[in-house]
Amino acid sequence: MKNALIIEIKNNLRHLCPKKKVRQMLDIQPVAYKVSIDRKFTMEVCGFKHTSPNAGEGNKTIFVLPGLDDSVSYYQAMLGLLAEHNPSWNVIAVDLRGQGLTLHKERKIAQMKIKIEEQTQIVNEIFKQERISECFVIGLSYAGAVTLQLARENKSIIKGIGLIAPYVTNFKSYKRGVTGLYYTLLDKHPAKGLISMMSLPFYFQMAKYEHRLNLNKNWTSREMNALTKLTLGVLEYNTEEAVEDLGELSLGIHILCGFDDQVIPISAHKNFYHNIPNHLHKTFSLEEGVGHRIFERHPAIAADWVHRVLHSA
Repeated sequence: MKNALIIEIKNNLRHLCPKKKVRQMLDIQPVAYKVSIDRKFTMEVCGFKHTSPNAGEGNKTIFVLPGLDDSVSYYQAMLGLLAEHNPSWNVIAVDLRGQGLTLHKERKIAQMKIKIEEQTQIVNEIFKQERISECFVIGLSYAGAVTLQLARENKSIIKGIGLIAPYVTNFKSYKRGVTGLYYTLLDKHPAKGLISMMSLPFYFQMAKYEHRLNLNKNWTSREMNALTKLTLGVLEYNTEEAVEDLGELSLGIHILCGFDDQVIPISAHKNFYHNIPNHLHKTFSLEEGVGHRIFERHPAIAADWVHRVLHSA
């Protein structure tokens, strides 16, 4: 239904994917792209791809981007389900600069921060190499900002976007109590950029110590530094401005959140949803018993949601 606020609270057990079925899913192949950044240097961007024989002339593609401390290598169960549920679409998932498989290929990230616009350069180059002219982009958390910017830059190519527990500008100000007050005041501080630069390394060290970072990784100093540079880049991105600059998006803009998300408050996501222009087809879905890492821990829920979105628009 157009412009409807859809709250979907479901029993997770209905969506669990049996291990036997996971083994039988369609083949997802590793892929690597040579991409030029600002014509200054070339890097290798790694991920996974499923090619459908039914994707058509537009090379219809579901394009998946990972969360801040994630890697698409943890999403293979979900990628297989996406391919199985949507046989007329290709599926591509890549780790962006500073993330997972792609970070392992790059020796050193020289600059202080990785801007969102730099990440979209990478994806735009892949669009060209794959000759994609019809795309639905899905971004988790940090990659929600990348997805929004891609939609702004590719209004003729991107037909719709899925934002999974997306990054929202100054989302920590929505937290309760003193934490929310602190981040509200910090957002107005003239030196907030410098404060963030100085405090983020300590913040991520504490997150590592408290096991709040992705437990699949052995967090080296190089990977910890990349987290800071990615975060400094996304903190500069204004999601409120971005959503005002979107094209028509024939497949709409869709938000999926977990009721048990401990990273980004649901109130931040609801406020973001209500700021999406009313002329756009939009939905908001909330899943019970689901936290922030939806792609990795709840692949069937994520894949079912994408299928519903693509077939209801």
